[in-house]
Order: sequence, then C-alpha cells, then structure tokens
Amino acid sequence: MPKSKWLLRGCAASSAELAEFSEKTGVSPVTARVLFNRGVKTVREAEDFLNPELSRLTDFTRAAGLAAALELTARAVGERRRIIIYGDYDVDGVASSAVLFKALRALGGSCACYIPDREREGYGLNEAAVRLLAAKGASLLITCDNGIAAAPEIAIAKGLGLEVIVVDHHEAGGEIPPADALIDPKQPGCPLPFKEMCAAALCYRFVAELFKFMGYDGANLLEEFLQLAAVAAVCDIVDLTGDNRIIVKNGLDSLNGALSGGGPVNAGLKALLEEKRVKKITEYEAGFIIGPCVNAAGRLARAFLALRLLTGPGGEKARQTAAELSALNERRKSMTASAAQAAVAQYEAARGAEAKVVVLYNPEIHESIAGIVAGRVKDKICRPVIVLTNAAESGFAKGSGRSVEGYDMYAGLFAHRELFTRFGGHKMAAGMTLPLPNIERLTDRLQDGCSLSCEDFAPVIRVDAPLPVSQAVYALAKELERAAPFGKGNKRPLFGAKNLLVQTLKIYESKNTIRFDFLEEGAKRAVKALCFGKLDDFAELIAENYGDYEAAKIFGGSARTADLRLDIVYNLEINEYNGSVSPEIRVKDFRLTQK
Repeated sequence: MPKSKWLLRGCAASSAELAEFSEKTGVSPVTARVLFNRGVKTVREAEDFLNPELSRLTDFTRAAGLAAALELTARAVGERRRIIIYGDYDVDGVASSAVLFKALRALGGSCACYIPDREREGYGLNEAAVRLLAAKGASLLITCDNGIAAAPEIAIAKGLGLEVIVVDHHEAGGEIPPADALIDPKQPGCPLPFKEMCAAALCYRFVAELFKFMGYDGANLLEEFLQLAAVAAVCDIVDLTGDNRIIVKNGLDSLNGALSGGGPVNAGLKALLEEKRVKKITEYEAGFIIGPCVNAAGRLARAFLALRLLTGPGGEKARQTAAELSALNERRKSMTASAAQAAVAQYEAARGAEAKVVVLYNPEIHESIAGIVAGRVKDKICRPVIVLTNAAESGFAKGSGRSVEGYDMYAGLFAHRELFTRFGGHKMAAGMTLPLPNIERLTDRLQDGCSLSCEDFAPVIRVDAPLPVSQAVYALAKELERAAPFGKGNKRPLFGAKNLLVQTLKIYESKNTIRFDFLEEGAKRAVKALCFGKLDDFAELIAENYGDYEAAKIFGGSARTADLRLDIVYNLEINEYNGSVSPEIRVKDFRLTQK
C-alpha cells in the first residue's frame, strides 16, 4: 500500500486576519483556521455554521415542482384515491418511504409502499412494477430516491392513467421524465440554492410544506421525520454542509433527547438503538451501527422488513424486527469479511501491483455486498476497484465499483458504455451489468485508458493546522465540537505534530490498538494518545527501520531506549467514560521523524 501524502491546507487568511476573525467570532485562532479551511470567512457565515438551527434552513418553497406536488397530493388524499410510494432498498430509500407513508396516513390518505427487490428488479422504477401497480388500482405514484432517470417508465405510467410525482436527489442525466411534479434540486432550472440533500431530507421538507398546505399540526411526526432524515443523510454520504448539516445536527440531537427520556421518537429507530445498546447516537453510530442494520434487510432479505420497523408502532413486534435486522447485519458482516479476504487474495494472485483499475470477477460473492467488498479492497490497495459476480439473469455479471481520489470512475466506464447493458454512478462509485464475455474486454480497456501513475494511488491526508500535542486540551476539543456533525464535506479537523518522543507505548493486539505516551520537546509531562486500526502499519514501519533487537524492545514496551520519535497527524476528540469527560488524541497516521 502506498504511503500517505500529508498536505497542509493552505489557509486563505494571514495571521492578522485570523486573529481579527477569532476575536470577532469568539473562537480560538485554531478554530478560526479550521473555519477558514471550510470556507467560513465572515462573521455571518460563522454564526450560521456554529449555530445550525432549523430556522437557518434554506426556503424550501422555492423548490421547482413543489406547488404542483402539494396540489396533486392534497387532492389525492382528499378524494381517497390510491397512492403508491415507490422507494428504494437502501437506508435513504427506506427512510424516504417511511416519511411519506406515515405523513400520508396521518393526513387520511389511502396509501401503500412498493420497494423493488434488489436482485430480481434492481434499482429504480421498472415497467413490470408500473403495470402491476396500475392494474391494482394505483392513481397517484410518488417515487422517492429514484425517478429522475426513469423517463420511459414514467411515460408508461402516464399512459396507464397514473399521476406521477418524483422526489429524487440524483442527477437528471438524460431525458427529464414527464412527471406531473418533479422535486429534485439538481433538475435544470431549480432555484433551490442548496442542491445536495438526500432523498429522505427532501421528503421531510416536502411533508413539512404539505402539512402547512393542508392545515395539519404534525409537530411530533415532523420530529420523527427529522430523525429519519438525519440518519439517512449520514448513511447516504451526502456532504454534511448547509442544509444537510443542519438536518443531521438537529435530527441526532432530537434522537439523543428522546433516548435520555423526553420528546417524540421514531419507535423503530428507538427499538434498533436499544437492540444495539446505543445510548448516545453520533454520526458514527448512525453510519456504522444503525444504517448497516437497515441496509441488511434489502441486501439479504426484503427491504420491507426495515420499512415495517420504521413505520410501525413500536412494542414487542418492533423489538423482534430490530433483533432480526441486527442478526441479518451480523451475517452480512461475516459474508463481507470473507469475500473481501478472497478478493484481496485474487488481486494479489492475478495482476497485482501492475493493475491500475482492478476488476475482480467472483461468482461466489453475493451481489448485494459487491459494493462493500469493492470498498474494502480499494481501502487496502488504494486503487479503483470493481467487483463483479453473477447476475440473476443467466450469462450476465453484475457488480459495483469504488474509486480513489483522482480517478473518475463514471467517466472511465462511460468511455466504454457499449460493453454494458446497464450502468450508472458518479466519480467515486458505480454500479453495472454486462455480459460475461465483456469482463475481460472491460478489464483490458480500463487499464489501457487509465493515465494514473503510482503517485496517484497514494492516499492524501489534508491537515488543517500544525498543533503541538500540549495544546490539544479539553477547551479546544469542546470548541471544535461546534463544527460537528462531521462527515463527507466536513471532515473532523486534523492536526499535525512533529518530533514526538515515544516515552512509552502499549499494544492491544486483540483490539488492533496502540497507546502512545508522547513527550514533546521541552515538555515535562507526556501526553497520552490512541491509535486504532493501524497496528500492521506500525509493525511494518518498525521492521523497516530498526533491527530485530531494537524492534523487540519497542514492541516490548521499551520504546524510550530506542529513542523512537514520530511525526503524527491526529484528531482531537472528547472522551466520555463513566460520567467523566477528557480530551483524547486519536492518531490517524504516523511516520518516523527525520533526523
């Protein structure tokens, strides 16, 4: 794996400007620089960023298609016509479906949900489903988290007499569908200034306007929908900026308030949090504990299982469903781990380091985890990776790809689009179906068409500012938390420190964790730091640079005798344990200090 490149973010302000900004906003110079690095450069922008209240959301009444969608929905509800919500099988699609379903039911609407089967039908609206729903009496079809790319299918729905509303957040791409109302900030001409909301957030905002339009006081329900939108935004990996950050911050705060004993809560989310023994939910718990359980239903069973949880009343049935989802996810994790291990071995045994874009075909991999496996392999080898397995249709392969910074996977695949029966995606990820004989052609063409060098494969770590570990104190950690929630588009601040003497270290091999005690130049007391998940990298660093005797001393806990000095990049976080709080340095990468 290539060594990471550390780059210091170039701050657009001078020391004097940062000092003035710090004074006017009431934050430390370190936090001022972090804000500047995120494009927050005025006092007004700082107020909006540091105080992300719901009142600061952009005006959703400006959304193209909203007025028509409100009229159509209100009329269908009032006339008790059959409304079908057509969702998707991932967290965003399930949460979107749940928001619309509960809202329409509360308004007295006659509605049901349809979520396509991942393996049999695949993503998005399909003709067979449209014809089935029309035959069963559907009058209004509302797609959520899909529909913008379904012009032919929506034309068929219209021909069958259905009214169609699309609520989607994907790129329009080709032909705009002939829907009666189209809510998608990315559609041409939409004046909404913030374009990056996930589908569940769009549904939450649409429903809020629908409640106003129909004179319904649904405050408690809107609190639930905010919670669902927050979890969906984290799991769909949208940029946590602007409206997304506001929704996630307030939605997670709402969930935590409910968990601590007050306020309305989505009963299904609460049951799942209790099943996973989550007492406080942050971006991590949403994205890596709750989201995967919801996704597991669509991967290994049917997404209706998760939808039933999020739309149900709670109680024993919810607890049973939450336990079932948790068990499915444990099974998915086991499948993923073994499949990723097999995929890495396949890569190493085949083209190895010479492959620029890695294409792996393995019919034993379950289709639903191909994307996760591709991501795992990509993280390990720092190359764009496509993992293919057999499709449900005989003679075809189906899979997903995950890319690295610097390689546009969508563009790479689009150049050879004649090889696919279906494909789509964006720069960093893609999904595809192709005839089995085309796999080798695709592999060869992607290698020939890729201009990346070995340098391009090295992961880039962007450091916000140099910060001695002695200055990584609780007050600063607390202040930096005001920049949360963290995620795509708003990474947790990353700092750098050099020439740290490792006074002592302790290795927890079973937890893949290292505890360092760093002594800074001129300091009298060592500072504790933790490093998770990089024990193999540390062992490799020591083996490359020290003899067996010295390496044995280092791993035996006698780092001081080896005069081991490291440069590190780290996050500063707050550790809460048994009611006490303290600052915690989490080392994200390290290298030997150059003498």
